[in-house]
Amino acid sequence: MKIEPPYGLRQRVGLFLGPIWLLAALVLPPPSGLVLEAWYTAGATLLMATWWIAESIPIPATSLLLSVPAVLEVGYTFHLPVATLSQCHRSWQ
Repeated sequence: MKIEPPYGLRQRVGLFLGPIWLLAALVLPPPSGLVLEAWYTAGATLLMATWWIAESIPIPATSLLLSVPAVLEVGYTFHLPVATLSQCHRSWQ
């Protein structure tokens, strides 16, 4: 019986490629016509999409990245009008 390694090549590549997308968005200037917050949101979205596709970490854990305050602060301006728990929390304060 062959035991599979816990991480394959796809998971390892995705694990490192995702943060590279985010760092690129943080370091590089945004394209012309795109505000800085939208550029940061694109970087965070690429990080999450890469980890979802590569399954580098469990998919439910990837969805928890939305609860990171820095991502939420940037994402408030550019998300769909859906009430999230963090928005409810803000309205209670």
